Amino acid sequence: MKTVNAVLILALVACCVSLVTSRQQQRLDYTAMVQAQKHATRLDQDYQNLKSRQQALEKTDRVERIARTKLKMERAPDARLDYIKPDTQPANTN
Repeated sequence: MKTVNAVLILALVACCVSLVTSRQQQRLDYTAMVQAQKHATRLDQDYQNLKSRQQALEKTDRVERIARTKLKMERAPDARLDYIKPDTQPANTN
């Protein structure tokens, strides 16, 4: 009878250890999944950002290409450009 009880206690301890181990592994897997989802969200945001940048660059490149080829426009030399700085205070109209 004592050996049967000892075997049953050992089986119970083994089941408990197995249960604790599987719960810990489940927690680790869940944490890894949440981190992977956050990473995927960041990657998706980066992709959307890059996509919008690419579209903006394509529009600029397209406009410049059409201006050069069809309209025969050229960029003005830097010597001919005048840069105007805006006033920091509004003009007085009195």
